[in-house]
Amino acid sequence: MKHKYYLLVISLAFSMQSYFLIHNFNERNSNYLHPFFLFVLGVEPITQYTNFLIWFFVFISISFYFSGIISENINGYGKYMLVRNTQKLKWIMGLYYLTTIRLFGLVVLQFTFFILSSFIFTQNLETFPSIIMLVKVVFIYFLTLLFLIFLQMYLELYTSPQVSLLSVNFYVVLSILLAGVIFLHNQGELLLYGLIPNFAMGLRLDVISDENFIISYPIALLILGLVVLLILYFSIRKIEAKDIY
Repeated sequence: MKHKYYLLVISLAFSMQSYFLIHNFNERNSNYLHPFFLFVLGVEPITQYTNFLIWFFVFISISFYFSGIISENINGYGKYMLVRNTQKLKWIMGLYYLTTIRLFGLVVLQFTFFILSSFIFTQNLETFPSIIMLVKVVFIYFLTLLFLIFLQMYLELYTSPQVSLLSVNFYVVLSILLAGVIFLHNQGELLLYGLIPNFAMGLRLDVISDENFIISYPIALLILGLVVLLILYFSIRKIEAKDIY
């Protein structure tokens, strides 16, 4: 029941985001992407707070949807089912796999909202950019969200779902706003690679933007791959050592 409620909230967030971005398509970044894919643009290098709030509303809706996945299974009745029926390694990897599939489904749903809104609110559908560019920005958008949700799940091995959710969302907000300051002053480029939520912002990557002071896509992809693998590794170590009996 909880997931159905959050899915409704996510759908509302997707609809608001698609309406706002496509309604302002001609004024904002129409030369970058086909309107179907505007959701991967994110926030401009110098933060525009309206776009930031809309993007964050979408993310926090997704974050709530995945909150408690691990905690619910290692506390209360869930831990007895785990002890009796499942190996810890198989269980933890199964949860991460299921999360990946669900998140992919949500990104497809988000894409669907933008397709529908594009046909309703704009007639400028004839321009279609490079397929390679689209694949790159959609892939890193998905992978960045995956890292943030995995991080939230990993923290639940140590603390409550509420603290995990607040911690990740605080990191997201701080990263986006701090990156905006870095881009404004054109100083501290290396710090950007520790502010991983910005990797989901197409306008802050060199795949779309031609600015000199920008996040490098290959480096961002390498960092994402590394941190996702580290989360999986440390999750396995933690769950194997954790006493859930």
